[in-house]
Amino acid sequence: MIIVTGAAGFIGSVVADELNQKGYNDLILVDDFSKKEKERNYIDLKYKTLVDRNVFFDWFKENHEEVDFVVHLGARTDTTEFDWNVFQKLNVDYTETMFALCAEYQIPLVYASSAATYGNGELGYDDSHEVVEKLQPLNPYGRSKNEVDKWILKQEKQPPFWAGLKFFNVYGPNEYHKGRMASVIFHSFNQINATGKVKLFRSHRPDFKDGQQLRDFIYVKDIASVICFMISQQTTDNRQQTLVSLKTIFNDRDIYYTTDGSTPDKNSKRYTEPFAIERSCIVKAVCFEDNRETIVNEKYILYHKGMGHFRKLNTVAGNYRPEYSGGSEDALLNGAVGTNNYKDGNWQGFYGTDCDLELDFGKKEKLNSLKINFNTNPYDWILLPKKMSVYVSNNGTNYTLFKTFEISENVDTSKSNIVTKKFDISGLNSRFVRIVVETPGLIPEGLPGYNNPSWMFMDEIVVE
Repeated sequence: MIIVTGAAGFIGSVVADELNQKGYNDLILVDDFSKKEKERNYIDLKYKTLVDRNVFFDWFKENHEEVDFVVHLGARTDTTEFDWNVFQKLNVDYTETMFALCAEYQIPLVYASSAATYGNGELGYDDSHEVVEKLQPLNPYGRSKNEVDKWILKQEKQPPFWAGLKFFNVYGPNEYHKGRMASVIFHSFNQINATGKVKLFRSHRPDFKDGQQLRDFIYVKDIASVICFMISQQTTDNRQQTLVSLKTIFNDRDIYYTTDGSTPDKNSKRYTEPFAIERSCIVKAVCFEDNRETIVNEKYILYHKGMGHFRKLNTVAGNYRPEYSGGSEDALLNGAVGTNNYKDGNWQGFYGTDCDLELDFGKKEKLNSLKINFNTNPYDWILLPKKMSVYVSNNGTNYTLFKTFEISENVDTSKSNIVTKKFDISGLNSRFVRIVVETPGLIPEGLPGYNNPSWMFMDEIVVE
C-alpha cells in the first residue's frame, strides 16, 4: 500500500491520480475530508480507504506492516497565516512524527518541503544540506518547512530512503479550492479570461522594474511524475539484479546479444562484460565465424517476489551437491530459468537430501502462490519429489507449518521432462518463509538405479 497525505488537496490529489494511472490502486488517502468543496478532487480516485488526518498515526501503527511507501504532502500552506501554533502542529510536529515512524518501521518516505525555505534568496537556491541551517525564510510557513528540514538532517535513525522536495510555484488542475493561495498562473488565467489582460506586481526594489520580477513555476503533473519515479525506483532498487555472463569456447570470437527476444546479428550489442537485467526478458546470444553464425542460445530471465530475499539453505553443504550448485547458493531465487538440460549450470541437484530453503522479506509479506520447476530424467536417476511443505515465522527462528502439498507423479518417466508445479499459498502473511521439498527417496523397482538414492533437480522457485 502507498500512503498519500493531503490527498484531498491540490498536489496530493494529482499525485494520487498519477499513481492510479501507473497502476497503483492500493492507496491510503489521508486528509481532513470534512470540506465538501474538495470532494471532487478525490471522488473518482481508486483507493483502498480514506483516513482522517487526526487518527492517521493510530491507523499507521496498526497497519504499518502492509505499507510500502509514504508520500507526505499534507500541510498548512497559507503564507499569510502568522499563527505559529498552527504551523507547529500541522507542519512541524506532524511531519517529524511521520519521519520518525517511517524510520522505525523502515518505510520509504517523500515529504513536501518548500522553496519558501530559501527566503529572499541571498544564499542562492542550492539544495546542499550544509546551507539548510543558514536559511532565513520570510514567513512562518517557510520557517515551519525549514525547521522540519533541519530536524530531519540531525536524525541518526532514518527511513531506508527519504527525500524532501522543495516545490517552487506549483500550478495546474485541482487548485480551484485554494482561493487567494492558488497559483499566480491560476489567478492570471482568470484575470485574462475576465478582462483580457493580467495585473502585474509592482516592484518594491529599485533594482527590479515594475512587472519584471521573475518566478519559477512547475506544473503539478511534473511533480507527480517525479514522485512516481521515486516510488518505482525504490521498487526496482529493492529488487535483486540478475547479472548475465556470456561465454563461448572460441576465445577469439565476439558475442552479440539482445534482450528483447529478437535474433541477434552483428548490428546487435557486443558483449564485453557481465550485464544487469532488471526485468523479465529473453536473452539471446550468438557469435560468428567467417560471417557464419553459430547456434543462437537463449536464456529466460524471470522476475518475481522471491528475488533478492534468499536467506539461507539449511543442512550440511547447503543441501545441493557441489557439482550442481546452479552457480550460487541463491540459484533457486535468481530469476535465471534453466533449460531442459539439467547440466546447463542453472539447476541445483540434491542427491538423497531435502531442499530446505529460507526467505526473509524484511517485513510481513502477503503471498499467493509458489511455482517450482523440476527436471526429471529417470535414466539419470532424477525423479520428481513426493511432498513440499511451507513454514512461516515472525522471528526467523521458530517456524510453524503453514501447509503441506503432495506432489503427484503425472509425468512421463520414459524421458527427460521439465515439470512445473504450482502451489496455492493464498492467506500466507509472514516475514520469514521456509520451503522444504522432500527428497523422492529410493528409486522404485522398474526404474534404472533401483533401490539407490534418487536425484532431485530444481531450478527457479517463483514466488507470487
